[in-house]
Amino acid sequence: EIVGSGHSLGSHPVHPRHQDHMQYLDLHNRMIEARLQGIASLEEQALAVPFDGRQWIDQMRRSQVEHVFPGASIEEEGFSQVSVFRLEHVCIRDLSYTTEFSSDHHGAVPAGRRLELITLGLDAHEMTMLTTNPEARFVVTHLADLAALGRFVSNATYSPGLSLFWYDGHKASTRCHDCSNIDHHVQDDAILDWATYFYGNFSQVSQIVVNLQASEGQRPVKNWFLNLIKAISNQVAPLEQMQKEEVICFEDVVLNFHSHNTNCRQCKLYQDDTLFKGYSLKPVLDFVRSTVWRAFGSPAMPGKCVVAYGRQSGGSSNKRRQWLNMEDAAHVTGATIIDFRQFETLKDEVHAMMSVGLMLTVVGAHLAAVLFLAPGATWVEVSCLNSVLLQWGNAWQFIFAALGVYYIQRDGDGCPGTPQSPNVCSWLPQMRHPLVEIAHTYNFEVSVCDSTHICTFRWRDPRADFAGVALENASLLQHKPFSNSKCDAEFESSPILRTLFRRCMEWGEDCQSVDGTSLIYRMTGAGWDKLSCARVAHFDGQPWACFEAQIWRVDRQALDGSVVASSITLTEMSRLLR
Repeated sequence: EIVGSGHSLGSHPVHPRHQDHMQYLDLHNRMIEARLQGIASLEEQALAVPFDGRQWIDQMRRSQVEHVFPGASIEEEGFSQVSVFRLEHVCIRDLSYTTEFSSDHHGAVPAGRRLELITLGLDAHEMTMLTTNPEARFVVTHLADLAALGRFVSNATYSPGLSLFWYDGHKASTRCHDCSNIDHHVQDDAILDWATYFYGNFSQVSQIVVNLQASEGQRPVKNWFLNLIKAISNQVAPLEQMQKEEVICFEDVVLNFHSHNTNCRQCKLYQDDTLFKGYSLKPVLDFVRSTVWRAFGSPAMPGKCVVAYGRQSGGSSNKRRQWLNMEDAAHVTGATIIDFRQFETLKDEVHAMMSVGLMLTVVGAHLAAVLFLAPGATWVEVSCLNSVLLQWGNAWQFIFAALGVYYIQRDGDGCPGTPQSPNVCSWLPQMRHPLVEIAHTYNFEVSVCDSTHICTFRWRDPRADFAGVALENASLLQHKPFSNSKCDAEFESSPILRTLFRRCMEWGEDCQSVDGTSLIYRMTGAGWDKLSCARVAHFDGQPWACFEAQIWRVDRQALDGSVVASSITLTEMSRLLR
């Protein structure tokens, strides 16, 4: 689904993976074998070496795991570690067809397209390290040994050397086509990966593997992000695109589980000395900007242009956010009116932004274009400022500061007064959360706790017409040790059932029921149906659970409606030219 297959940008080619996976993997593994034997003519030797389809597994060993940023915390609240790991001898499987965004299964919840990390022989502590957020894209499967891997994976590609794995998949992009935008891709899917590479002290990267299958999304958005990755990877390593349902086993891979930076208030990732003493976002974004500039060359007409963009073409989104008197601003400033939707290539956009000294615009995902502005430029944004800050937080103020670009936000005419309070968690002791207390009052309803969530399950006799296809047989897997939580103490005599519940929770919304013996399902009706879940965080070593109203707490019209710049704001814009 990604346009640009086979494209070569600069010195590092982008390698598409053949649609016929069996044929491609056959040749790829033979060529790896030829390289290992030091044969000069790889193609000739690859054709001469017999291939039984299982050579990839001979390269695998017991998995190893270590934190890239040990002890660092960048979550807004309640989490103790930055989930970026360097892993050895693990496999990643794309589960696009198994967990398709568009699902017509009765009772199923479409939650995007999952990725699965498969480990071998980890101990209890190492398995606990790899606890993932069920709302993110990865689910982790622990296997005991190579024999179990051989039963679990029928075929794979083996990637030697050190790989970086870059992917999309924050929750918004997997559930909402319109939310799969370049703002989310930059903040949620890219910035921490860029910081990890920049500060990771990796002596040599053999390849970057990219997977952008999280959702259907909009093709121009996906291509924008892919072409940005191509421009950056040109200075790092060759790029390979992972295909749907493909399995890649890595000798050594860096993997980031952190999946949501947008809407932050404290925005620790963007502050100095957070990942480690001496950390700063500024040199990371300097690296990204200069790398992209080198990839696309200098613009035809460099200078300090004044431009205006007011989302005037509308597009397919129901979020209009148009600047109704943009032409007045262009008149008083002499600005050239541009339209991001009319740029044919990322190169066109980069060249335009390299020339900008003053940008006049409204709120929107095109904020990501600031990556390409020169230090010292100014970006003026007209919106309903209080509502925007309440809904989306402070992230872009930090990003603009790191890039050395001045960021001026001004209210439009007619904006509402002080908006309502943000929709945030009220933290309750885990055992006092309603999901725990209410479940203990019903004979056929139970609560289950793990380190990230509380969920309740209710027994219903399986429907007579239930014909669901199991998502997974959990009896084949190794599982993390149970905590001594009173929340689910009633399952001490039924560890199999508790294991199924915990695994269903790890799958998040992709799992809606379990059969009570070994199988978990994407749809309700197998026996034990999942009812509701709440997030768990840890403060001073104690578990607390989030109690949150599931309603919008800001006026969406103030966020998504059109705006008019006041006469005072127009005057200020003209003064910025001096």
